[in-house]
Amino acid sequence: MCRLRYSRAASLAHFYILSFLPRPWRVVRALWKAPTTGEEETRYAKWFVNRFFTRRGWRRVVVKVKQSASPPVQA
Repeated sequence: MCRLRYSRAASLAHFYILSFLPRPWRVVRALWKAPTTGEEETRYAKWFVNRFFTRRGWRRVVVKVKQSASPPVQA
């Protein structure tokens, strides 16, 4: 099972390395356009937006909800 995970990770790494090397500006453009314009053209751009922008928004909402929650009323 460990060997299968390793070969899967290695083949994904090879795929992305080989696709990024000839045209590195595509990666930069996709990662720039995703948060600024909302156009997520690739899976890694979707991951980037989800990881660095959407989840931070969730944390802010959770903190606000915790701060605004009133303590329980004791009888």
